[in-house]
Amino acid sequence: MSAQSIPEADARAIMAAPKRGEPMSEWRPDRSHANTIVNAFGVVDEDGATIPGLQVEMVVFRAPRGVMEGYAYTLFHLDALGGRKRVYQLHINHKKGDRLGDHEYSHEHIGDLRIEADGNWASLSPMAAEVRFCLNCSLSLDPPLPVFDAY
Repeated sequence: MSAQSIPEADARAIMAAPKRGEPMSEWRPDRSHANTIVNAFGVVDEDGATIPGLQVEMVVFRAPRGVMEGYAYTLFHLDALGGRKRVYQLHINHKKGDRLGDHEYSHEHIGDLRIEADGNWASLSPMAAEVRFCLNCSLSLDPPLPVFDAY
């Protein structure tokens, strides 16, 4: 999942501001990627006002047999021309054989900074990944993210 990113310092400032998201009531199939489901939504501030340009996209990747391969939870900033720039992303990969140093090994992005996962979070469950993502982005979800069949 390649994306342009904003500078790390700008990303950290956006991440620190409290925000709330309202996930869709169900996961939807991604029209451009087979075996992928998505939940995307905008965010509001503490007073309920829309935060212009901020969007959350949560994507779950599955192998053809339905086994979950991984997920990427991303906070994007949309620029004036509609281009998406990554603010923060948590990408967890459950593919067999993935090792530290591999391009697809679990990692996170804070703006243009990429951080490889350590053993404490390289294989997070979807729920634990959601908690980490929300804590790192100062994001609360209301209603909660709908449950999906992980396996």
